[in-house]
Amino acid sequence: YPLLREAGIILEYECAQSSLLISGDPGLLRNMLLELISNAARAAGEGLVLLTVRRAGQRALITVSDNGPLPDLRQMAAMLQPDTESIPLAGQGAGLGLAVARHIVQLHRGAMMTELGQSTPVVLVSLPAGAQDGRVQVNTPRLQTDGGLDPVLTALSDILPAHLFGLEGL
Repeated sequence: YPLLREAGIILEYECAQSSLLISGDPGLLRNMLLELISNAARAAGEGLVLLTVRRAGQRALITVSDNGPLPDLRQMAAMLQPDTESIPLAGQGAGLGLAVARHIVQLHRGAMMTELGQSTPVVLVSLPAGAQDGRVQVNTPRLQTDGGLDPVLTALSDILPAHLFGLEGL
Protein backbone atom coordinates (compact mmCIF):
# COMPACT_ATOMS: atom_id res chain seq x y z
CA TYR A 1 0.00 0.00 0.00
CA PRO A 2 2.65 2.63 0.87
CA LEU A 3 4.61 1.86 -2.31
CA LEU A 4 1.56 2.23 -4.53
CA ARG A 5 0.60 5.45 -2.73
CA GLU A 6 3.99 6.86 -3.83
CA ALA A 7 2.87 6.27 -7.42
CA GLY A 8 -0.47 8.02 -6.81
CA ILE A 9 -2.43 4.78 -6.58
CA ILE A 10 -4.81 3.93 -3.74
CA LEU A 11 -5.09 0.21 -2.94
CA GLU A 12 -8.28 -0.79 -1.15
CA TYR A 13 -8.69 -4.24 0.36
CA GLU A 14 -12.06 -5.75 1.25
CA CYS A 15 -12.57 -9.08 3.01
CA ALA A 16 -15.59 -10.02 5.11
CA GLN A 17 -13.90 -13.07 6.67
CA SER A 18 -11.37 -12.73 9.48
CA SER A 19 -9.43 -15.64 7.94
CA LEU A 20 -9.62 -17.75 4.82
CA LEU A 21 -7.34 -20.77 4.33
CA ILE A 22 -6.01 -21.33 0.82
CA SER A 23 -3.72 -24.33 0.39
CA GLY A 24 -0.72 -23.80 -1.84
CA ASP A 25 2.68 -22.28 -2.19
CA PRO A 26 2.81 -18.86 -0.48
CA GLY A 27 5.54 -17.54 -2.82
CA LEU A 28 3.63 -18.44 -5.96
CA LEU A 29 0.34 -17.10 -4.60
CA ARG A 30 2.06 -13.83 -3.60
CA ASN A 31 3.54 -13.59 -7.09
CA MET A 32 0.09 -14.11 -8.64
CA LEU A 33 -1.42 -11.34 -6.50
CA LEU A 34 1.46 -8.98 -7.27
CA GLU A 35 1.03 -9.56 -11.01
CA LEU A 36 -2.69 -8.81 -10.82
CA ILE A 37 -2.21 -5.74 -8.62
CA SER A 38 0.58 -4.44 -10.85
CA ASN A 39 -1.57 -4.79 -13.98
CA ALA A 40 -4.50 -3.02 -12.32
CA ALA A 41 -2.24 -0.25 -10.98
CA ARG A 42 -0.75 0.31 -14.44
CA ALA A 43 -4.27 0.54 -15.91
CA ALA A 44 -5.48 2.87 -13.15
CA GLY A 45 -2.67 5.37 -13.64
CA GLU A 46 -3.25 7.62 -10.66
CA GLY A 47 -6.40 6.06 -9.31
CA LEU A 48 -7.92 3.23 -7.32
CA VAL A 49 -7.17 -0.50 -7.28
CA LEU A 50 -9.67 -2.68 -5.44
CA LEU A 51 -8.70 -6.13 -4.11
CA THR A 52 -11.65 -8.14 -2.78
CA VAL A 53 -11.49 -11.56 -1.12
CA ARG A 54 -14.57 -13.58 -0.20
CA ARG A 55 -15.65 -17.14 0.33
CA ALA A 56 -18.21 -18.89 -1.87
CA GLY A 57 -18.80 -22.44 -0.65
CA GLN A 58 -15.51 -24.32 -0.82
CA ARG A 59 -13.85 -21.64 -2.99
CA ALA A 60 -11.97 -18.45 -2.26
CA LEU A 61 -12.87 -15.70 -4.75
CA ILE A 62 -10.32 -12.97 -5.34
CA THR A 63 -11.32 -9.99 -7.46
CA VAL A 64 -8.94 -7.29 -8.70
CA SER A 65 -10.32 -4.19 -10.43
CA ASP A 66 -9.38 -0.56 -11.02
CA ASN A 67 -11.03 2.73 -11.90
CA GLY A 68 -8.77 3.57 -14.82
CA PRO A 69 -9.94 4.46 -18.32
CA LEU A 70 -11.51 1.83 -20.55
CA PRO A 71 -8.88 -0.01 -22.59
CA ASP A 72 -9.09 0.26 -26.36
CA LEU A 73 -9.42 -2.81 -28.59
CA ARG A 74 -5.64 -3.17 -29.03
CA GLN A 75 -5.08 -3.08 -25.27
CA MET A 76 -7.85 -5.62 -24.64
CA ALA A 77 -6.40 -7.97 -27.25
CA ALA A 78 -2.95 -7.64 -25.67
CA MET A 79 -4.43 -8.50 -22.25
CA LEU A 80 -6.04 -11.66 -23.55
CA GLN A 81 -3.29 -12.77 -25.93
CA PRO A 82 0.19 -11.54 -24.97
CA ASP A 83 2.62 -10.78 -27.79
CA THR A 84 5.70 -12.83 -26.95
CA GLU A 85 7.50 -11.89 -30.17
CA SER A 86 8.15 -8.17 -29.67
CA ILE A 87 10.38 -6.40 -27.18
CA PRO A 88 8.42 -4.13 -24.83
CA LEU A 89 9.03 -0.39 -25.01
CA ALA A 90 10.22 1.64 -22.02
CA GLY A 91 7.37 2.07 -19.57
CA GLN A 92 5.60 -1.06 -20.79
CA GLY A 93 5.47 -4.35 -19.00
CA ALA A 94 6.54 -7.55 -20.73
CA GLY A 95 2.88 -8.37 -21.28
CA LEU A 96 3.14 -11.70 -19.48
CA GLY A 97 1.58 -10.80 -16.12
CA LEU A 98 -1.84 -12.32 -16.75
CA ALA A 99 -0.32 -15.43 -18.33
CA VAL A 100 1.96 -15.95 -15.31
CA ALA A 101 -0.93 -15.36 -12.89
CA ARG A 102 -3.18 -17.75 -14.83
CA HIS A 103 -0.50 -20.47 -14.75
CA ILE A 104 -0.07 -20.09 -10.97
CA VAL A 105 -3.84 -20.28 -10.49
CA GLN A 106 -3.99 -23.48 -12.59
CA LEU A 107 -1.17 -25.03 -10.54
CA HIS A 108 -3.36 -24.46 -7.47
CA ARG A 109 -6.40 -26.16 -9.11
CA GLY A 110 -8.14 -22.84 -9.60
CA ALA A 111 -9.62 -20.79 -12.40
CA MET A 112 -9.03 -17.21 -13.55
CA MET A 113 -11.39 -15.15 -15.67
CA THR A 114 -11.19 -11.63 -17.03
CA GLU A 115 -14.52 -9.84 -17.39
CA LEU A 116 -14.58 -7.31 -20.20
CA GLY A 117 -17.73 -5.26 -20.14
CA GLN A 118 -18.71 -1.62 -20.34
CA SER A 119 -16.31 -0.76 -17.51
CA THR A 120 -12.67 -1.50 -16.88
CA PRO A 121 -11.64 -5.18 -16.89
CA VAL A 122 -12.17 -7.15 -13.69
CA VAL A 123 -10.04 -10.21 -12.95
CA LEU A 124 -11.67 -12.96 -10.90
CA VAL A 125 -9.62 -15.78 -9.39
CA SER A 126 -11.29 -18.83 -7.87
CA LEU A 127 -9.14 -21.10 -5.68
CA PRO A 128 -10.04 -24.10 -3.51
CA ALA A 129 -10.45 -22.98 0.12
CA GLY A 130 -10.18 -24.92 3.34
CA ALA A 131 -8.25 -28.08 4.11
CA GLN A 132 -7.26 -30.09 1.04
CA ASP A 133 -6.64 -33.82 0.69
CA GLY A 134 -2.88 -33.32 0.19
CA ARG A 135 -2.56 -35.32 -3.04
CA VAL A 136 -1.44 -32.28 -5.04
CA GLN A 137 1.54 -30.27 -3.91
CA VAL A 138 2.68 -26.95 -5.31
CA ASN A 139 6.09 -25.68 -4.29
CA THR A 140 8.23 -22.80 -5.45
CA PRO A 141 11.38 -24.28 -7.02
CA ARG A 142 14.10 -24.11 -4.39
CA LEU A 143 16.87 -23.39 -6.92
CA GLN A 144 15.24 -20.16 -8.02
CA THR A 145 16.22 -17.11 -5.97
CA ASP A 146 15.31 -13.46 -6.10
CA GLY A 147 18.93 -12.36 -6.54
CA GLY A 148 18.65 -10.14 -3.47
CA LEU A 149 15.86 -8.05 -5.02
CA ASP A 150 12.67 -7.44 -3.08
CA PRO A 151 9.87 -9.32 -4.92
CA VAL A 152 7.34 -6.55 -4.22
CA LEU A 153 9.63 -3.84 -5.62
CA THR A 154 10.45 -6.04 -8.61
CA ALA A 155 6.78 -6.76 -9.39
CA LEU A 156 5.78 -3.10 -9.11
CA SER A 157 8.97 -1.65 -10.64
CA ASP A 158 7.35 -0.46 -13.86
CA ILE A 159 4.77 1.69 -12.05
CA LEU A 160 6.71 3.00 -9.05
CA PRO A 161 8.58 6.30 -9.10
CA ALA A 162 12.34 5.98 -9.65
CA HIS A 163 13.25 7.70 -6.35
CA LEU A 164 12.05 4.62 -4.42
CA PHE A 165 14.97 2.65 -5.84
CA GLY A 166 17.72 5.06 -4.70
CA LEU A 167 20.33 4.56 -2.03
CA GLU A 168 19.20 7.49 0.15
CA GLY A 169 18.16 5.36 3.12
CA LEU A 170 21.34 3.24 3.30
